[in-house]
Amino acid sequence: MKEKDLTVSRAKEYIKERLKSVSLEKERVELREGAKLVIHIAPMDIFKYPNLNFDIGLDLTNTNKYHVRPFYGQGWNMSSNEKGLFCFSSGCGYVEIATDGIVEILDQCLLSSDALPMGIFEKLIIEGLTNIQRDLKNLDVNGELLISVSLINIKGMRMATESYFGGTAFSDVYSSEDLHLPYVELQTVEENLEKALKPAFDYMWRAFGYKYSHSYTNGTFSKV
Repeated sequence: MKEKDLTVSRAKEYIKERLKSVSLEKERVELREGAKLVIHIAPMDIFKYPNLNFDIGLDLTNTNKYHVRPFYGQGWNMSSNEKGLFCFSSGCGYVEIATDGIVEILDQCLLSSDALPMGIFEKLIIEGLTNIQRDLKNLDVNGELLISVSLINIKGMRMATESYFGGTAFSDVYSSEDLHLPYVELQTVEENLEKALKPAFDYMWRAFGYKYSHSYTNGTFSKV
């Protein structure tokens, strides 16, 4: 197996194991049973050089300097835990940036109804990841990154979109338990997130019966 393939395989295996464990944070942030949006950002160097100890230089004595926020919720608490920076909104979810650079995001409030509000759903993901990207740019994060986006326990949900007549149109019901979007690879932390995420968003729309994401116009995200 080529070195790049082995590195990607290790990163994907780590993410799969974390997806099995996200419910362990249930008591700390008052999570409930039901649908979850789970996102991981993994610096590839961690999995390319597994015997090295990476430290991106988080200042855990002054956590309020960072821009990271939970994706949804009226208020949040910024703190630290055994892994690194931990920002959470009780009942909605959390964002955790580990000292080695691995980011884990869990959100339930974006999936609190039986229909995904497309456009605003993608917009909040882009905005949330942009806040994280802003912090990572100012930390010692180098090389390629792998982004994983998963919608967990969404069986029975529909997609709500704007109809051609100005109202709301609903897709057919999603029949599987989970929806794992294609992995997104960034060459550097500076890469444009809107463009990088488009293939993953197109895949999500196709899962609900559409040909592509209607939130983009000529390749540019247009739901502002």
